[in-house]
Amino acid sequence: MRTNFNFLFSTFFLWTSIQSHAAVHISQTGHGQALIFPYYTVANGLNTVVSVNNQSELPKAVKINIREAKSGDAMYSFNLYLDGYDIWTMGLVETDGFINLYSNDESCVLNLNNPDQSLASDWEWQTGMIEVIEMANFSSSEFFDFNTSAEENCNQIGLGWEDGGVWVSEDNDLLSPVSGGITGQVTVFDVANGFSFQVPSITLENFYPAESIAHHAPDSGLPNLSSGVNTSMVIYQGKAITTQWPTGYEAVSALLMKTSTENEFNVEDVVDAQSEWVISFPTLQYHLDNNQTNVPFIYGVEDPFLDEDQFFFSRRLHGPNGLVFDRNGNFCYRSTAVTDPPPPPAFFALSFNSIVNTNMIVKSYSDVNGELLSPNSTISGQARDNVSSLSLDILIERISTVCSPEITNLETGKRREIMQYNVNNRGINAIDQTSQTYHGLPFIAFSYNRFTNANAQPGKLATYASAKMNNSEMRIE
Repeated sequence: MRTNFNFLFSTFFLWTSIQSHAAVHISQTGHGQALIFPYYTVANGLNTVVSVNNQSELPKAVKINIREAKSGDAMYSFNLYLDGYDIWTMGLVETDGFINLYSNDESCVLNLNNPDQSLASDWEWQTGMIEVIEMANFSSSEFFDFNTSAEENCNQIGLGWEDGGVWVSEDNDLLSPVSGGITGQVTVFDVANGFSFQVPSITLENFYPAESIAHHAPDSGLPNLSSGVNTSMVIYQGKAITTQWPTGYEAVSALLMKTSTENEFNVEDVVDAQSEWVISFPTLQYHLDNNQTNVPFIYGVEDPFLDEDQFFFSRRLHGPNGLVFDRNGNFCYRSTAVTDPPPPPAFFALSFNSIVNTNMIVKSYSDVNGELLSPNSTISGQARDNVSSLSLDILIERISTVCSPEITNLETGKRREIMQYNVNNRGINAIDQTSQTYHGLPFIAFSYNRFTNANAQPGKLATYASAKMNNSEMRIE
């Protein structure tokens, strides 16, 4: 067998470079030190099930933050202590008018308490995102003893946080550095209609600097996505781009930067098809909390068609910024340029003002009487600040100015959005210290599609759904 030594050398150099700079990067194996699940929902009677798996033989301490969709506030923050090769499962459901967490798993959880519901009026708690972040490994058998029950082990761990406990004055005592090996899964279930779909996720490797221990109290919101190393590594045009940033969350943002995003859609009546996009901005709150790091986000007040509270969006004042294709490649575009006829109304744009956003693709906003409707999302519930729609009929009505003449309907096809942003030039090359500029916005986007087959069997319906990560582009100078 002939060996490609150039390839081996390049691979070795890339790997040693990543290790020496402790650069956070997206895991190619699904194993890592931090997991980002961009979506959960308890709307419309749906339930979300979360599973966290320790692939290592070492017991681990893990932080889990459940964040609501509007501002990204952590409604729940708790510590999960996993034994070697342990799996923990939790359900998110709506009960008594609020989101609640339930688990019958024997794995040790501390501070799984209901949050202050007086804040619920400021939260979009029906939907949100989830962070799972490793904190430490256990170097002592004092807390995980195979000869005792899981309940006894958990009681012993809890004592470590009480007065006089080992972690009250030194929260890293008897612990060893993080080593990765965490995997997870989030699945949304519609029990009433008998279907489910798995939420696409992102796994981060080398989230921390080498030899890190980041054990925090169960009632602390730390660690979070700002707690890791401030160096990122991405593969761009076949090269490893390693960048140093002033903050840890900007390093995570660098991994999620995209200038455009696209996916297929289907709203065919024959299968009662529903198509929606979920777009999450996991690091947004950190950028906006620090006026030095607002970039790459921009505020809607710069656009006369948007409200001031819509702080970032996917359209420009001039030229097309969104494209909708039929299955033959014919397209319609969306523009806010001042033209004759005038540009589409504001609700026609893809705009956001939340950490987690749902955007539906619908055939029409109007009912049979011509009245405008506010359609409800099948996964995110009624129209709210973070739930919006794109009407295909508006495009068809403007076919002479914005659509290819070959288009007769847009029941199924492909949608593409080009993001508007301010470039982030706060990073420098970790190797030669030259300036680097990242384009785009840091987000995770996926498409959800639901279908109902009325002819599955005589007299029976079959409802099924799927979720697929969007295809996206990035740009680094």
